Amino acid sequence: MQKVSTRVRSHLTQPKGRSYLLIRSIAFSALTKAFGFLVIFACLPLAALSLTADEYAAFNYSMAATTTFAIVFTPVGTTFVVRFAHASNDRIELRRLAQNSLAIFMTLGLALELPAILFAYWLSPAEFRLSIAVCAAAFVATATLSWAEVFRLGVRQDHISSAFGLASNATIILIFGLLHQYEGLTFARVLTVYYFCPLCWALVSFLQVLFSTGIRFRLQTDYDEWKRTIWHARPNVVNSVSDYIKLYGASFVAFYLSGAQAYGAFSTVQLLIARLSNPLSLIARPLIPAYVDAIARGDLRWVRWLKRASSILCLVAFLAVLLVVLVTAVKPPGDVRVGVVALHGPESTWYSVSGFLLFASTSSLTLLASVYLAERRMGVFSRTCLVANVASVLVGGFATAWIGPIAMLASIAAGSAIASIYLTWRFATFPSSKLSAR
Repeated sequence: MQKVSTRVRSHLTQPKGRSYLLIRSIAFSALTKAFGFLVIFACLPLAALSLTADEYAAFNYSMAATTTFAIVFTPVGTTFVVRFAHASNDRIELRRLAQNSLAIFMTLGLALELPAILFAYWLSPAEFRLSIAVCAAAFVATATLSWAEVFRLGVRQDHISSAFGLASNATIILIFGLLHQYEGLTFARVLTVYYFCPLCWALVSFLQVLFSTGIRFRLQTDYDEWKRTIWHARPNVVNSVSDYIKLYGASFVAFYLSGAQAYGAFSTVQLLIARLSNPLSLIARPLIPAYVDAIARGDLRWVRWLKRASSILCLVAFLAVLLVVLVTAVKPPGDVRVGVVALHGPESTWYSVSGFLLFASTSSLTLLASVYLAERRMGVFSRTCLVANVASVLVGGFATAWIGPIAMLASIAAGSAIASIYLTWRFATFPSSKLSAR
């Protein structure tokens, strides 16, 4: 046992300081995120050019149907990131926590596989049910194996996960390109590549953690650990539900209230915005353990600097939105068509403004989530976002029935903007002196 503990300790020992580790994480993740851009900006257009309107809409819809159970995995994973960060200097506690967290992830994965398959099958259009249900199974398996990323992030070794993420994205892009080149990009192959490439690379990443640290898999974990995990994960569950409502709840409503052509345009813009804001996880993910470290050391100067930076970024983001409004008013965008996806002149203007507003507010909320989590004030953040997103989808749903799915995008953008401004104000005005006491 001592030998295993020593291996874990030597694998995690960090000779550098907080800023170095934060910069290292960002640098290693940058290339992975760049290829993540291409997965959407290259592969979605190829799918739009190769599939029928119904198939393309079903492919985009599959992301909503298969990722439902991320509502469970994401908050649990986020909880363990913070706990790993706090335990990273105690090798005995870290090893115990790693094995218990792995047991919890595996138990959740085994328990949720069948419900995920049935849920996706039931919600999907009849002609695509079986294929989307299989993809749901692959997604749950990938989410289970994401324990490796959670562990590495908590102990500030997430640059290793970036290498596996890069390999996954590059594989998807290469296969999509080859299949399109030889006119073999069918609906079944699109789903297979998109869902099973990440699963294969997640398995390799998972095995690398086990072999490099000596951590062993076991299903048994104590009742107190489950109770502690559920208690810490509660606000994260609310936030996960909130995010799901904004991205996929809105997608469900738009899918059932609009035709394949209109939904294809809406879902494409929505996914592009999600991918555009995704690179901020370069900062947001490693910001969690960095901020935990700053609070633990009582580095209030660093905390105050972060508050000022957050306020300035929020202000600049919304000034940029006003600039987009002015530009589109002076020179409205023309028609846009990529395969089965088509946006007409006035519609393009609304999508441009609403899309940029959603991008700015989502980017701000991504960074704010990390600091609220590190401060252990996630309840405030998650409740605010939940109220904003539920209200946005309800208003957007009523408007979509009359106007079309562009109304849904505008509604969730406005709700996210209000939540972002309020939470930035709460973060900036919260007394730094109270953080050490928490």
